[in-house]
Amino acid sequence: MGERLGKDVLAVLDAVKLDKPILVGHSLAGAELSWMANAHPNRIAGLVYLEAGYSYAFDNGRGAATVEMMNLTAPQPPPPGTADVVSFSALQKYDERVNGFQFPEAELRD
Repeated sequence: MGERLGKDVLAVLDAVKLDKPILVGHSLAGAELSWMANAHPNRIAGLVYLEAGYSYAFDNGRGAATVEMMNLTAPQPPPPGTADVVSFSALQKYDERVNGFQFPEAELRD
């Protein structure tokens, strides 16, 4: 799919005489973006992937299959301890320490 649709992108670039554009693609358009980057890197200035979280968005097309990527899990932060759940402010401090941000107290109450 990436090659077929990527060739369409290339044809449009040729037709409108665009020289080294920055291509933006959402979701499955990541396949075309990656095909362009791999097959014609001299024709583009850059790529922007919008929610194109498939394996082609992370490698040169020779990496893991989408199913393998979907089975990956990131390291999880430690769960809150007893001291972290004694109050909303303690839980907010836990979130700040572990996640780098604090949930508003109103959201925690919900």
